[in-house]
Amino acid sequence: SAAEAAKTLLANKINFAKTLTSGTSVGYYTATAIAALQSDIATAEGVYNSTEATFAQVGEALTELQADIDAKEIVLPTEGAFYTIASACSDDRNNKKMYANADGYMHFQDAATLNEVFQFVPAGKNKFYLYSIQRGTYLNTTKAHGYGQHTMLATTTDDAVKVTISNLGKNNIVKIVPEGGAMMHAQASGASVVAWDNEAYDNGSAWTIDKVADITALAHSVEVGDAGYSTLYLNYAV
Repeated sequence: SAAEAAKTLLANKINFAKTLTSGTSVGYYTATAIAALQSDIATAEGVYNSTEATFAQVGEALTELQADIDAKEIVLPTEGAFYTIASACSDDRNNKKMYANADGYMHFQDAATLNEVFQFVPAGKNKFYLYSIQRGTYLNTTKAHGYGQHTMLATTTDDAVKVTISNLGKNNIVKIVPEGGAMMHAQASGASVVAWDNEAYDNGSAWTIDKVADITALAHSVEVGDAGYSTLYLNYAV
């Protein structure tokens, strides 16, 4: 029956909710959020176990549980801290890190230098400006699904685009969404970061945001001129 089919969906959502855990790194649900989720799960289980629950009631319980999951607080980036953004894709893109090249175009690669280090500048409730340490610029593109590669060309927040961070339902796996656009996505061909909508945690729209414990350990690249000296400018506090 329709009610039984709906109950199967509800059971799957309940089992999914039980897999969610808390943690201290970006993307994990907070301990408070997980504690609150236990009550939400119990309420959904009450509907599931009821022999008199109608299709509409089961559907409502399913919708409410999903809404409760989406509303739970996650750990967000800390102002002033340094982070790498790595693909959580299950194929050869896994753990390759986002960066902006010399022209400001967003790519991802298997490296760990200052080029792959970002800061998240607060811009309101769960809104941030994405700032590249190496380039000294901000993300400036809002793109719809399938509409090309992102760039980091804004020199001030006046021209920058805000992003939001949300948990994708598996520990600290997140999606990063420019305001008004589609998710930032590690494109399989071309190693470009583009705009795409796909929320399965094992595809290119899934990322982990990891704090850099020791930024001084990352390599600097300096070109020395013919005169035998050069200038090194670091656009962060040392």
